[in-house]
Amino acid sequence: MNNELERIIDKVKKCMALSTSDNPNEAAAALRQAQALMRKYGLDEAGLVASEVGSADVDYASDNGTRPPAWESMLVTLVGKAFGCQGMFVPGAKVNGRRAGGVYRYLGIAAQATMAAHTATVLLRLLRTSRLSHAKQLRNEAKAEGWKATKAEERSAADAFCLGWLMAVQKQVVAFANPPAIEQAIQRQLIEKTKGRTAKAAPGRINQFDQSSVADGCKAGGDVRLHRPVEAAGNPQRALSYRG
Repeated sequence: MNNELERIIDKVKKCMALSTSDNPNEAAAALRQAQALMRKYGLDEAGLVASEVGSADVDYASDNGTRPPAWESMLVTLVGKAFGCQGMFVPGAKVNGRRAGGVYRYLGIAAQATMAAHTATVLLRLLRTSRLSHAKQLRNEAKAEGWKATKAEERSAADAFCLGWLMAVQKQVVAFANPPAIEQAIQRQLIEKTKGRTAKAAPGRINQFDQSSVADGCKAGGDVRLHRPVEAAGNPQRALSYRG
């Protein structure tokens, strides 16, 4: 979208906002001006709504370019739900100029998509680090007890830890309800960008001996707080806090 069209759309939106004025004369004049601009430049309400929708990439590279881990997909979905955004997986994309296995992208109201991408970046890095630490802890405990954990056992315990972590975070997530027109515009863009294709997440591998790992994950995930962004005196409330 060029700068001139952005300026025109912004002017139309301001007129539409004024059309709800309590002053009937001002409201009618603003509505007439908005309609005149829309006719002149070939705009419609669907186009105006679509102009509100933007995208933002998560600054985090998934190791797998075709089947992202289940815990990554679940986390991205949770954050998207909290900020009223739709997450999508982009295989073979670039992060900071470097080719990655795949990255996540949010579609939504521009400010919300940016906030969701930032929050997901922080949480994905945090959970990946915690996941690796939990697997290392299992190795050390096994060594101290005179046995060696297999790769499958480490992966199972790490997946269980992530599941517990995500369960704890999910409890505090309240879905952000977009207006129907915005939600429809987001879904239209999603279909347009993905052509209906979906990326299947690799399933988590958890066995019956991993309940303690789930409990450890729940405890760690309880330290994360997601906040709905609120403008207060021009200062947006933080969208994330973590008590480490």
